Amino acid sequence: MMKIILFIIISLLTGCVVQNNSKEDDINKFLDNIKSDEVILSREEIAIYNENIANKTDTLYDLNTYDKLSKDEIKNIINRYSMPVIPKYDGNKAISLVMTYEIEDNKNLLETDDLTTIPRGLVVNRSNLRSYPTNIHFFDKLNTHEFDRLQETEVPLNTPCLVIHESKDRLWYFIITPYYTGWIEKKNVGFPREEDYRHFIENENYITITVDVIKKDGHILDMGSSFPLLEERNGDFIIEIPIVLKNKIERKKISIPKNKATKKHLSYTPENVIKEALQYLKTPYSWGGLDYGIDCSGLIRNIYKVFGFNLPRNTFSASTSLEKSIDLSNMDNREKLLLFEEHIPCLLYKEGHVMLYIGLDHIIHASSKEKEVTLTDLKTIEETLTDIKKMIMIAK
Repeated sequence: MMKIILFIIISLLTGCVVQNNSKEDDINKFLDNIKSDEVILSREEIAIYNENIANKTDTLYDLNTYDKLSKDEIKNIINRYSMPVIPKYDGNKAISLVMTYEIEDNKNLLETDDLTTIPRGLVVNRSNLRSYPTNIHFFDKLNTHEFDRLQETEVPLNTPCLVIHESKDRLWYFIITPYYTGWIEKKNVGFPREEDYRHFIENENYITITVDVIKKDGHILDMGSSFPLLEERNGDFIIEIPIVLKNKIERKKISIPKNKATKKHLSYTPENVIKEALQYLKTPYSWGGLDYGIDCSGLIRNIYKVFGFNLPRNTFSASTSLEKSIDLSNMDNREKLLLFEEHIPCLLYKEGHVMLYIGLDHIIHASSKEKEVTLTDLKTIEETLTDIKKMIMIAK
């Protein structure tokens, strides 16, 4: 029976026609193997979980704890990043040593000042967060577009941040977000009035995006991002997003379909986790979310944001700070599969890569090899299964 169900799902997800079955029906059959409606953690328990993670990692930042920063502290934060060793390439052009000096100089550290108050900002466009203030790519190989070593992560629309420094060319800010630090283009950050900041970040009446991405009126809204809810109208949520007009944050109304978002957060159940993960199938892979793709840890973070989790963005930080981990080093592959099936869904880690196990020996992950988010049968890739050394259950 399991093989029949699996065949139906794979056929559906790879574009084959399955007669007399809707996508929803096939997903439901897939979920028959688990207690799909069982709540794994309540919202209160998720809040406690988030607090525990924050206490165990230095890659999550409570913006409310930053009252002031000395110039030496600012320099130390900015200098956590080091310039990649050349040779590196920007398309068909090699990165010269002179270019690296110019990029280093653009950090503008000679003009660093003490901050007695730290400006709070809002990200007004989905943006790249860079380790250096430049859009020059640092790819490992000539004429490729993979693994830009200056790309740290993507920053979704409506992300709060602290602005602690400006580049020499006045085109970049160095910011602290709740989950990462780095350089962002100035055009993508606005400075809200206090009431607007509270409206967008501390509003108790909000929705969370539950599909991989919504493109609306030139704006990009990512899964897991939250926005103030104004009203419900027919089949739509009427929400507000921050935009910059005349150097000030303003509120812009847009409508999004109700079937692409949820009030507050989704209930954290196995069924909902798997459904959210399936939204990302075929999304292009890109290191650090460059050019609107997604990488392995970004995929997991966005899925779990829908339920109210604040997971570390970095794979290593997540693998070392999350609770309920099991070392798989001494297990054979058959033992691993049996264990995974008992804990659907769970996170699986091999060196430098994280995957989501969804049952029937299958994972969903953002694969650099496949260049997209893909559904993979672990039994068909023994090497991957052998390399999985840790399992994490985000549960009680």
